[in-house]
Amino acid sequence: MSDSEPLTPDPAAAPAHAPGNDPKLAIRVIAMVAAQYELDPIGHGITLATTFDELFGDSFDSFDLLTACEDEFTINLSDEDGDRCKTVADLVDLIAKGGSH
Repeated sequence: MSDSEPLTPDPAAAPAHAPGNDPKLAIRVIAMVAAQYELDPIGHGITLATTFDELFGDSFDSFDLLTACEDEFTINLSDEDGDRCKTVADLVDLIAKGGSH
């Protein structure tokens, strides 16, 4: 594996009860968050409980993450949705619900 190739968490390590009851979704979102913040998802210990404040992101990172989620999951997310997402679990739940309605 090259240094530029992103690491992806092992789906077998997904929590038994992920938000939205979809452990694979949780793994995908954790991988996306890690890629957005240029972090190793395993080495940095990104979990569903990780807050976006802990990741030291700025508002541009948050905007880019929401945009990436919209593209990846074909959903619409509002700025208000982004403001309400304080943890990775919040984002997983929002995606599982299909975003803004």
